[in-house]
Amino acid sequence: MNKQDILTQLIGIVVFSQIIVSNSFAEPLSSTQTPVLAAIPPVQLMDWGDTIRISLTHLPPKVSLFKVKHGATEITDCNDQAGYKIPFWSNILLNKEQLPMTLCVVAYDLADNSSVPWVFALK
Repeated sequence: MNKQDILTQLIGIVVFSQIIVSNSFAEPLSSTQTPVLAAIPPVQLMDWGDTIRISLTHLPPKVSLFKVKHGATEITDCNDQAGYKIPFWSNILLNKEQLPMTLCVVAYDLADNSSVPWVFALK
């Protein structure tokens, strides 16, 4: 059974499967032990008066997902995977009344390789 037959059985549409087969999609990416490399973390911190704006810049395929956590400096360990969340927006606003705090950011590429945590001490 070839790819076209399998796709036809799965989707039930011959024309659609022929288009997919003719485009020769790349093989799926597989996870490796290669960490995400970025010369400069794709994170910008901006002072907005009583707020700090954090902008996360996606750079596919090298940086396609972020996980973030933040908290009081004395209790936030960026190397501990617990507490990381995928932000809904690529901009995060933090009230300066919460400072000092630690911001932890981990980037992932399309193959699900992660960077080492980037640590930002916000004061």
